[in-house]
Amino acid sequence: MNRQTIEVANRVLKTFHQPIGAEFFVSEAGRLHFRTKHGSMVVKIAKHSGALSGYYGTLGLGGTWALAVGQLARWLRGQSREPMRRWRYWASDRMLLCTNETVEILEASSYNDPKKTCCVLCGNDSASGDWWSLDGLVGPCCTYSLCQKQGPYDFGDIKCPYCSEKFDDEEYRAVSVWGDETYDVECEECGKDFKVFESVNRSYEVQRIPKKAIAS
Repeated sequence: MNRQTIEVANRVLKTFHQPIGAEFFVSEAGRLHFRTKHGSMVVKIAKHSGALSGYYGTLGLGGTWALAVGQLARWLRGQSREPMRRWRYWASDRMLLCTNETVEILEASSYNDPKKTCCVLCGNDSASGDWWSLDGLVGPCCTYSLCQKQGPYDFGDIKCPYCSEKFDDEEYRAVSVWGDETYDVECEECGKDFKVFESVNRSYEVQRIPKKAIAS
C-alpha cells in the first residue's frame, strides 16, 4: 500500500455528501484501518460483495457507504474493483452518495485502471451490473447474459419439466454472488412456465499474509 495512494483515497472520502470524518490509515503493524468520527476498524472486505465487512454500522455507515469504502480499499491493495460507471451512479441525483468531484479525482488516479476494473470473466472494460466471487476469482463482471464470454464453469443443461426441451442460453446459466438463486423461465417449445433453482457449493482455504514494509 502506497501512502500517496492512501492520501488520494482520503481526498475522495472528503468529497462524499455525508461529513463523518472518514479516512484510511495504516497501523504500526502495517494493517489497513478505516475510521470515522464514530470509531475505527481493521479493513476487511467481503469477497461475495466487495463491501467493507464487519459491524460498519457502528461507524455510521450504510450499505452503499460500506460498498464504496470496500472498493477503495481493494484499490489500495491493488485488487480488482468496480469501474467508474458505478461511481458516476453513486454521484448521481438518484444516489447522492458522493459528488462529481469524487468522480474527477478517481478518474485522474490509478483507481481508473482498465485492467483492474474490467469484467473478470470476459475482460469487457465497461463491466458493471454484477460482482463475481467463485473459486478464487473475485471482481466486477458484466450482467451475465450480456457477458462476452461464458464463465469457466459447466453448469449443465436445464430441461423443461413438461416437454424436456433443453435450455443452454447464457441467460439461464449464471452463478449468483450469494450462492443460490431462483429463476422464472418460460419454455419456448411448449409455452409453459417453470422455475429453475440454482445451488452453488463453495469451499474455502485460508493462508497467513506475511507482513510487508509500507512504501513511502
